[in-house]
Amino acid sequence: MSDPNQDKEPETVLVVDDEENVRQVLSWALGEAGYRVVFAANGEEAISLLMENEGKIDFVVSDVQMPVKNGVEVLKFISTMEKAPQVVMISAHSDLNYTQARAMGAANLVAKPFSIGVLITALREAAANSKKVS
Repeated sequence: MSDPNQDKEPETVLVVDDEENVRQVLSWALGEAGYRVVFAANGEEAISLLMENEGKIDFVVSDVQMPVKNGVEVLKFISTMEKAPQVVMISAHSDLNYTQARAMGAANLVAKPFSIGVLITALREAAANSKKVS
């Protein structure tokens, strides 16, 4: 018997972080976990990618503090989208706490440093919660 998920397209994650090494590690790890990964170095690039690919990006993993446009600005933009992806915010040091991130529309806030397993769990929880809502 064939697996019904076998032909399913991989879910797409947009990784937004101004640190190249973080983007590379997350791109590799999420790719290994079966996700398709695209990335942006700042919030402005992320918003451009989101506009160009509306409805095609399932998740956004975004750093909170970045130059050009920060993660909160990205989250505010996403809240205006008709087909908004689920958002997991990541941060090493931020004034933003979990409750505030959730109130702004993020599915989760994960503190750096984190294990890849913690991030993948946050993405899976976001996916499960979005399916309950839809």
